[in-house]
Amino acid sequence: MGTFGPLTATADQPTGQRLKDVEQLFKELQCVNCHVIGQLRPGQDPGSAAPNFLLAKDRLRPDWIPVWLKNPQALLDGTRMPSFWDFADEAHPTSPSKLFNGDAKAQIDALRDYLMHLEAKGPGSTKTAMADPHHG
Repeated sequence: MGTFGPLTATADQPTGQRLKDVEQLFKELQCVNCHVIGQLRPGQDPGSAAPNFLLAKDRLRPDWIPVWLKNPQALLDGTRMPSFWDFADEAHPTSPSKLFNGDAKAQIDALRDYLMHLEAKGPGSTKTAMADPHHG
């Protein structure tokens, strides 16, 4: 099969308070300690860098991201990607953050949407070729 089938999930662009909350969650989880957004940080070892978040929208399916975030080890045994949420009790998963009312599923869905719409812009990303000065 050379083509992709229909996606089973969509990723709505976060806006307003949801955007502010997911950006805060992204910071709380310290995603960029391992992942890059467009380019390596100064002195960062390319061999130790986790996948580039700017490639997510082109390389990942929106329906796969929550499954990965929920339990990375289940999909790729030995991955360095940590599991931030505990879904041992599926009905009441625990979360490391109080954002989104501490709702693990809402946090994961918000991160999926954020990654699917992430672009290189703002402070620190001006050297990236993908930066768009007309982002309005």
